[in-house]
This record gives sequence, C-alpha cells and structure tokens, in this order.
Amino acid sequence: RTRTMLIAAGAASAPARAQPAPVEGWAFDTLVSGAPLAAPWDVALDGRTLYVSDRGAGAILRVDVETGAVDVVASDPNWTALNAVLIGDGSAPGGDRLIFVDHNVDGGASCCDGQVMAVARSGGAVDVLSVGAPPAAARAR
Repeated sequence: RTRTMLIAAGAASAPARAQPAPVEGWAFDTLVSGAPLAAPWDVALDGRTLYVSDRGAGAILRVDVETGAVDVVASDPNWTALNAVLIGDGSAPGGDRLIFVDHNVDGGASCCDGQVMAVARSGGAVDVLSVGAPPAAARAR
C-alpha cells in the first residue's frame, strides 16, 4: 500500500490553498505542519528521510517520515525562490549530496541570478555548483 503524506505550512488563519483530493477510499496522513515550514516547495525522498525545499523559511529541511521530526540541513535568508531539491546520484559535481536550486538568490534583483547548490545530507557547508546571470554591474557593461 502506498502512503500519501500531506506537508502543509501556515496557521489556520492562512489563506486556503488548493489541496489535491484524496483518491476514493484513501486519506492523507499529515506528516508535518506549521513551523518550521513556511512555504514548502519541493521534496525528495531517501528511504525514511524526506528533504523539503522551503521558500518561506529559506531552508532545506530534513523530515523523518516515521516521527515527523524536522531538522534544518541548510538555510540562508537570501534563498527566497528555492525550487527543486534532488538527491545526487554519486556522479560529479554533486556526488551523493543534496542538490538544490534557487532561481533568484538576490531577492533585490528582478530576475535570473539563480544558483545550483549542493550540501551534504547531514548539513554543513553549501557549495555553489552553478550561477545564473552575472551581477547587474557586469550585465550593464
């Protein structure tokens, strides 16, 4: 049997968001809700560990699917447009680390200074693997 889990952010007073309807005869299990989740965007599952990119928290979170315990793997207040989170397949340059994307790291810029980054699944230093558009000063030349 497949387990369907709902990950939700926000308080009861938050605006209603569209939620997928459960398949007839199935129900959602709420794995985790509320803080530290603010605006979860994408997930990657590795065994009993779920990794979540959260735009509102500016963080990559680790969730134990058995207990619902949440830990911060990496965070930065400039990560306001986090998108995909993937588990590396062992090949370069990401190795077996978590690979994640923020498509606009500089929240003050209007567009396109995104980065592809990597961090160990246990946390630690974040490596920038790729950078999008150059800084505005360089683009103005």
